[in-house]
Amino acid sequence: MLILMMLIGMTMQATDNLVPYGDYYQSNTKDGRWNNGTYVILVAAEWCSPCKMLKDKLRADFKDIQVGLVDLDKDEVTKSLMQYGDGKVPLLLRYDIVEGKVNLRKWDRKEDLKIFLANPIK
Repeated sequence: MLILMMLIGMTMQATDNLVPYGDYYQSNTKDGRWNNGTYVILVAAEWCSPCKMLKDKLRADFKDIQVGLVDLDKDEVTKSLMQYGDGKVPLLLRYDIVEGKVNLRKWDRKEDLKIFLANPIK
């Protein structure tokens, strides 16, 4: 039974679209620079109920979108990312990078999440 539980846990982790920020950064950068593309980063905390609800929604409804997950209480990059928010979590950021030009957008909690994640920044 213990082995079955471990296998289920490993399978759940392997299919999780919420990736620790360090791993997300490594897989999407070259020589410390982000590759061209769209990146979604979530700053959240374990103790935060709205963060948990947003993580669950991203896992359930947006499985095809990989999200870099920053732990507010553990990750060093938190301070630099929190400057884009209002000091509250969850903070969901979207970066569109084309030919080195970075467009950043912060999710407004009133905005439809599907629209925020689907439409590129103009």
